[in-house]
Amino acid sequence: MLFFETFTMTRLHRLLFIGLFPASLGSTVYADSNPALSPATDTTVQSNSNQTGANSPRNSTDANTSDTPNKTAANDQVLATIVVTGKLETEDPTEISAIRKTVITQAEMINYGDISVTDALRRAAGIQMGSGGVGRSSFRGLSVPPVIQINGEAIQGGKRVGTSLVDTISVDMIDRIEVTKQASVTQASGASGGVINIILKDGQSASAPITGVVKAGYGTYGDDTLGNNKRQLNLQLDGKEGNFSYSTSAIYNRNSGDSQTLLTNVTPTGLNTTTQNSSSANDFEMFSTRMTYKWDEITKVFSDLMYSQQANTSSTNTDQSQVNGDNTRVALRLERTPGVNKQTFRLSGQWQNEDETDFRPNGIRQVSDGRQTYSAGFDGIIKDLTNQEIKYGFQNSWATIDSSQTASIQENKYAVYGEENWKITEHQILTAGLRQEWLQRSGLVDYDQQALNPAIFYKYQFDKEWSLQAGYNQSSQTPQPQQLSPVVTQATGADAGSLNNPDSSGNPHLKPQEIHSFESTLTYNSPDGGFNLTGFYRDINNYIGNVITLANGRYIQSPQNQGDAVATGMELDGRWNIPVGKAHKLLISGQVSTIRAILQNDGQADQHASGVAPYTASVGVSYQYKPWRWLSNINLGYTPAYESPVQGQSYVSRLNARTSLDISTTKRFDDGWAVTFAARNLLSTDQYSELDNLDGAFYQSRKAETVPNVLLTVEKRF
Repeated sequence: MLFFETFTMTRLHRLLFIGLFPASLGSTVYADSNPALSPATDTTVQSNSNQTGANSPRNSTDANTSDTPNKTAANDQVLATIVVTGKLETEDPTEISAIRKTVITQAEMINYGDISVTDALRRAAGIQMGSGGVGRSSFRGLSVPPVIQINGEAIQGGKRVGTSLVDTISVDMIDRIEVTKQASVTQASGASGGVINIILKDGQSASAPITGVVKAGYGTYGDDTLGNNKRQLNLQLDGKEGNFSYSTSAIYNRNSGDSQTLLTNVTPTGLNTTTQNSSSANDFEMFSTRMTYKWDEITKVFSDLMYSQQANTSSTNTDQSQVNGDNTRVALRLERTPGVNKQTFRLSGQWQNEDETDFRPNGIRQVSDGRQTYSAGFDGIIKDLTNQEIKYGFQNSWATIDSSQTASIQENKYAVYGEENWKITEHQILTAGLRQEWLQRSGLVDYDQQALNPAIFYKYQFDKEWSLQAGYNQSSQTPQPQQLSPVVTQATGADAGSLNNPDSSGNPHLKPQEIHSFESTLTYNSPDGGFNLTGFYRDINNYIGNVITLANGRYIQSPQNQGDAVATGMELDGRWNIPVGKAHKLLISGQVSTIRAILQNDGQADQHASGVAPYTASVGVSYQYKPWRWLSNINLGYTPAYESPVQGQSYVSRLNARTSLDISTTKRFDDGWAVTFAARNLLSTDQYSELDNLDGAFYQSRKAETVPNVLLTVEKRF
């Protein structure tokens, strides 16, 4: 640490002042132009490609500035194929960085039969998906989800399951998804949980004033007791005329279903099992448009508009809930690209409202929540240096979080950052940076916080195929506003308020988590495929975890600081192209991620953190027969059974092993027609959770029965 602090104070003190007050402010960032199609890659810039399986693997710039789309297969009459190659072809050969980034392009998502962002991220090592989609995921042992961005701008998800914009974005809208697992100083606050940046198409790669695709899908499985129904209608339009281009989407989804949950409890006469029937219906509509205007040879203007609304109705034997929400997001972006340098100016606003009405045996409960967020930022890159590259900028946001049940929260965030990259030799790259953040909150909670977060990464390229990357970063993760509200939200169902189905509340006394992370990755990359092997260590102070307490005869789960924790793990991911002849394409990919999160406090025995699976694994096979224009995919995922203590109570929670099997097959026809059949959760693994006493005696359990869901989609491209 002494070496690192000395290093950063000498080099990065200069860096921050050069970056924030450049002598030649008119020289601005290099803009990507005409990128090559790349279905998927995990990259570090300058002479390496950390994950294979890409067609002309490309290197992404930082999430805040890499906003120009790839050319995708969206308008092709023949489905694009994945060509695995280790050859690096970057748009900017001067780009330098030692920070890894996984890039999932639209072409890869099509080839794997992905329907949503959640489908694509299930293949990413280190991310454990929750039942609520991306907004309920966790990363490397942390209890909070990764930072979610759209076009480099952080967005807020819904407070309730199913109201997040991210989980409903269609594959046709996406140019690529960038996943950064390391807390780079250029990323958003809280990036210690990883950053998922969804880059939407902007029409610049369109071949005509109007191109697009229309999709209609329907699926039904099961019956009125245990089953589901899906309806889907998507319209995607892309076009380019002169200096103007656009990408517009309209989406309608309706998902409904019936399920059963078996509730078992210990009684004086033995075990008692109750069947709880549940029904749900979710309607979602979204309109999104992104427009680009090329002002002159060095200036582009991007504008985004996204509006969505959602209605969700759910009911059980004992209660009913209705949630209505809407979300509006607007953004304006100005990019100037004279020479090889670049400057990007950003403005955005987001407004979100949610209304919930609960009908319970003891009365009716109504809750209204709202959030308004405004942000402004600047990102710059200086590239006209010898074997060096400097990134710098600032990010500010102002938010108001309202609730009908508690006081409002005013939240102001300010950040400045600087990062310098050196190509030390032909084989070595060093990246180092500093990020200074300020946070002010008032209203429900009142406090000011500031943090100086350093980061340093090193990469050694042994040859064209092998490379080694290592790094350290420090980050501070503040509690989310929804974690601070002390209002108790009652659970639903016959066992609501029990230990296995507790009520929930926030905690206004939460402190930020401070995280020190070390990791290293060995990469092999060849024309036929490759792999990444990563080991990581995280030292977490003021670890935030869920603790269950008993109040007024009901159990309540709330987040609390649980002292210090250590998270360690290994991640292995890779893919390989199997030669099977010119008419065939066969790609095999897979990942396995291990995680061990331990609470370590003085005077107490070490404990496993709750809700963290010891490992996850998945494997996928994609096969294409080109003469028939036919593509099929199989994806298998596995999470083992595991147990963890119930924090705050003298019980142990045990979860069953879960296996997911998803398949899809697509047949393309002439004139842009295609038919796709997709099936999810074919093995129908029930979700079983059991609570036992510390001596192993059974206490209670929940078993949620599940069934597959299917979707038949017809599409027409034009």
